[in-house]
Amino acid sequence: MLNMDYGMKTAKQGKNVLTAEPFELSYSTAFDTFKVYKKGAGTASVTFETPTVVTVDHGLGYRPAFLVFSEIGAGGGGVAGKYFLLPFSYPIGGDFSIMPHVTSTQLSIRYGGDMNPDTVVYNFRYFIFYQRAHPI
Repeated sequence: MLNMDYGMKTAKQGKNVLTAEPFELSYSTAFDTFKVYKKGAGTASVTFETPTVVTVDHGLGYRPAFLVFSEIGAGGGGVAGKYFLLPFSYPIGGDFSIMPHVTSTQLSIRYGGDMNPDTVVYNFRYFIFYQRAHPI
């Protein structure tokens, strides 16, 4: 049973948030939903055919859910300033993929090198979620 006497609620269109039943809500902090633990942005400088790994510490002690978005190179259909949900593999194959990975202490993003002979800087954004423990 949900305790609806605290927190924040949003009712579905046409419903009164003060009298709505749980199934008539579109959001409630009482629902078991992802909570953002940490979010941020960064850059990765990637050189020709040389993998680059960027890490973000979280220290949660378990492998949390996460989302990572990154710019991708023009060879993969990307455009600067447009972000794609990772993982991403270039359509031509090879080791030019962008792969996120999480451990109990860090989120890492591996850029598998670039086809451009110059150093390319990719912007990325991330969200690390946590699940609060519920009393039994």
